[in-house]
Amino acid sequence: MSNTTSNIMPSIVPNFAEQFNKNSFINQLLTGVIILDDTFNICFSNATSEQVLSSGQSQILQSSIFHILKAVDDDDNFQQKFSNQLIHAKQLYQAFIQHDVLVQGIYHAVLMDYGVSPMEIDGRFFYMIELWAKDRQTLIQQEQQQQAQHAVTRQMIRNMAHEVKNPLAGILGATQLLQRHLPKLVKIDDNPIVKPQLEKIENYLNIISSETKRLSELVSQLLGTPKLPNWQQVNIHEPIEQVLMLLANQHQAVDFVKDYDLSLPEITADKDQLIQVFFNLINNAVQALFNAQNEAMVDNPIISVQTRIEYQFTIGEIRHKSVMRVSVIDNGMGIDKALLPQIFYPLVTGRANGTGLGLALVQDIIQRHQGLIKVSSKKGQTVFHIYLPFEMRAIKPN
Repeated sequence: MSNTTSNIMPSIVPNFAEQFNKNSFINQLLTGVIILDDTFNICFSNATSEQVLSSGQSQILQSSIFHILKAVDDDDNFQQKFSNQLIHAKQLYQAFIQHDVLVQGIYHAVLMDYGVSPMEIDGRFFYMIELWAKDRQTLIQQEQQQQAQHAVTRQMIRNMAHEVKNPLAGILGATQLLQRHLPKLVKIDDNPIVKPQLEKIENYLNIISSETKRLSELVSQLLGTPKLPNWQQVNIHEPIEQVLMLLANQHQAVDFVKDYDLSLPEITADKDQLIQVFFNLINNAVQALFNAQNEAMVDNPIISVQTRIEYQFTIGEIRHKSVMRVSVIDNGMGIDKALLPQIFYPLVTGRANGTGLGLALVQDIIQRHQGLIKVSSKKGQTVFHIYLPFEMRAIKPN
């Protein structure tokens, strides 16, 4: 069955589409809306329908509603059955709804609920079809819940780090004072047994000092940098290239693949912080390809960095017309499924020598840029997706 509409359109359709395109209300709805005329041609679609169907408005307008809403497992009689439902709805002026239907969509299948309502405008009859993509709604809710949980956890850890910081400073100061004054406190010449004991004490103090410094550094990482972001216009490929140049020289056994969309516009960002983000992600990908003995765990270690534009994308509670997507992809062994839901929590790591702070820092920086980071992983492919808005709203100083 063809998925294109007839070229014959009622004269009112362009005016109707123009009217609704100018109507900000219907385009701001979180429900996908498609309008059919009385001959079942699609004459309007709002912005959310583009998000639901992962398609642009022009592709939707050129498609057939009988192709879009046909269930994947339905037979070839769907057009006739759905036409009868539409005619029945018009005759009775009564809406109907379908739940949990895996429809063909335009480019790929979508699990959704959809409802059809009859309506009249200026004496002309139309069908309004509302679309609810169930998988996308669930995903948005899960993302919001995860972000809220992460925010609570990070705040608890920061509060704890603040409480620990001052005692650590006291311990380090007292240890350094002891190291400085210990030889003066002991008369070595009076007792030959004292000297080896003094050396042991000095070793113990050195251990206390070095471990206290290590903990202080860890606490500083948990608290984050106090430096304010340096907002500027950034070409996203510049920080990526800087990181790849560094890591490619250090890891020549890895094939670094660049898959860029060079037409992407600049974004408002802190370039140094983005360098930190890409270094952490790409360096993590490198470490996922090798074992503790620095032996490759796959035959051809590959890390791909891809940049693209995504349309009608929701970050938190804000839907953007378009956002930038940066993907870091490796062909390693994958992340443990049990670890995956907590991968962005501080102190969570899958490596024996890891601190579990790298990805937590990445998420902090991305959220400071009003963006979103997501991860999916299976054996042979781990993907970190970063989504950054082209236009930031009410930039916060920290």
